[in-house]
Amino acid sequence: MYYEIAIIEYGGVEQVEVKEEKTHIFMALATNAYNEYPRYMMFHVMPNHKANPIKEFISSHMVLLSNTIVSCDNDPSFKWLKDVSFFVLELSQLRS
Repeated sequence: MYYEIAIIEYGGVEQVEVKEEKTHIFMALATNAYNEYPRYMMFHVMPNHKANPIKEFISSHMVLLSNTIVSCDNDPSFKWLKDVSFFVLELSQLRS
């Protein structure tokens, strides 16, 4: 199983006087192999862009087996994935 995960920031406008909050949406695409069309897509609005809520959501809503490959960007909220037994690829590693 191959997962591509990311946090999408939606909405919000930054102006000098007003700073609106952006909505953080967790996105996961699941395929059988790298560079295939997704078999499953998951989107979930997160309360914030921190590692703890993301870790809890992934642990309770995604199946992570020993042969699972997870691709993510260098977002600090995904750093804990490197401590888990499955293999994690960052986007920079995929492009090389």
